Amino acid sequence: MEQFNYDVHGLIRINSNVDLSQVNRRLKYFKVEKTDPNIVVRLARDFKIDRNKAIRLTPNFFGVKNGKWIYYDKSLVHFKLKLLIRNILDKTEIMATYPYLKMHVRLGRITPL
Repeated sequence: MEQFNYDVHGLIRINSNVDLSQVNRRLKYFKVEKTDPNIVVRLARDFKIDRNKAIRLTPNFFGVKNGKWIYYDKSLVHFKLKLLIRNILDKTEIMATYPYLKMHVRLGRITPL
């Protein structure tokens, strides 16, 4: 599996399994061979999370009181649009589904990714 690494002036260091310059073309200027990431981004076909531990923040957003993670889940036709952000105050992990990324890029929306 190919890995993509970005280092934005030593402040934001990202490791991803997809080329994030598709999301934000400015990131192509910050590609590096290796980095010690403080943000890890993973895209997958689908993933599951136990929402029983969470509270509903809005119709599509869920989170936990201690701020350890926030979760977005919406179905659009047959697409599962999911985004999970964990360890917000530490080494942040972001997981999203491929349709989430593609729908936001194609619609020209700003994506939390």
